Amino acid sequence: KDPNSSRVPILLNLREFIGKIDIEAYITSFLDRECGVPNPKINLFRAMNDAGVFLLIFDGLDEMAVKVDAETLEINLMEIEKLAASPDARVILTSRPEIFISEKEEKEAINPALHPLPSRRVNYELLRILPWEEEQVEQFLRRRVPLVKEATEPWAYYRDQRQTIETL
Repeated sequence: KDPNSSRVPILLNLREFIGKIDIEAYITSFLDRECGVPNPKINLFRAMNDAGVFLLIFDGLDEMAVKVDAETLEINLMEIEKLAASPDARVILTSRPEIFISEKEEKEAINPALHPLPSRRVNYELLRILPWEEEQVEQFLRRRVPLVKEATEPWAYYRDQRQTIETL
C-alpha cells in the first residue's frame, strides 16, 4: 500500500548451480545480464539489501541440492546467508521438502543452531504452501499465459495439456 515501504522482488534461480556459488559474482552477473544494469556495483547492492530495499527470492534449493554434495550445499547456504544476515534484509528460499532425508535434516537446514556443528547463523521460517485447487490453476493460467511472449495457444490449451500429465 505504501510505495516507500515496498520491497523490490528479485528472483534468483538456484537450478543453474552445479557447484559452489560465489554470491557476489552471481549477483553482479545477474544485474548485468538479466536487469541490464551497466557496470553493477556489489557494494551498492549490499547497501540497498541491508537497508531493506529488496526481497530476494532464491528459487529451487532442491534443484541445486540434487547436483551437489552436502558440503557444497552447506557452503552455498553460507553464501546465501551473506545476503540474508542483515536485520532488514528479507530472503525467501524455496524448496520441495522431498530433498530432505528426514524431518530432522530439514529442521537442521532451516535452523542451523540445531546442527551439531553449526556453520551458519540465519534461521529460516518454514512455510508450507498447499497445492492449488483447479479453480486457482485456471485463474493463474488465464492471467499468466497472455503475458508470456512464447505462448502460442490460449490459456485453456495449457490447462488441458496440464491435465494430461498425471504426476503434475
